[in-house]
Amino acid sequence: MLLKTAPEDPFELFKVWYAEAAGVCPENLSLLGKLWFYTKKPLRKLISKVYPPISMHQPDAMVISTSNSEGQPSSRVVLLKGFDERGVIFYTNYLSRKGRELESNPKASALFHWGQPERQVRIEGVVEKVPYEESSQYWSSRARGSQVSGFASPQSEKVPDRNWLVAKVQQVRQEHEEKEIPCPHFWGGYVLRPRKVEYWEGRANRFHDRILYEKNNGQWSKSRLAP
Repeated sequence: MLLKTAPEDPFELFKVWYAEAAGVCPENLSLLGKLWFYTKKPLRKLISKVYPPISMHQPDAMVISTSNSEGQPSSRVVLLKGFDERGVIFYTNYLSRKGRELESNPKASALFHWGQPERQVRIEGVVEKVPYEESSQYWSSRARGSQVSGFASPQSEKVPDRNWLVAKVQQVRQEHEEKEIPCPHFWGGYVLRPRKVEYWEGRANRFHDRILYEKNNGQWSKSRLAP
């Protein structure tokens, strides 16, 4: 990975890496790049047969790290649900631990790790809620069972036992039988607006590639980091 050939916008590189992690050929690749991609595809299949865990990863899985007002960090895996010029987007219960922490301290980071090819992307920035209309549109696309669980669960709260949760789910099902379940206002999306994005690619002898993007005054700059 050469610094001079890396795109000026970090998300242009993210599009390529994410597509490759998902096993999809990026649309904007050159003819030579597409040839290289399809040459590597059989190799990835062979590796996944020899070492099955390689094929079990979720390319959209990312670790979101937040911290409370005392600076105590916490991390969890969530699913990427989109990315655009604003940043990376995920959905959750706003009253969950991460929701409460983001309310008091909107600074957060996201981490992607892909085993084949061996790559990692770290994103640091500030989180904002997406508009309710956007959350509602995504909510409508979710499976009915996921809507029921999302509506019924007081995420991250202590509950008496699992039977209590089952009863809450049954209650929501009965109350909304043959009716749409609207997106609750305590549930929705966040966008992590990046201020720093680091791309890491594994190399032999731990002589890894690291490219750092930093945003200042609306402009991105890039630099190389020592492995």
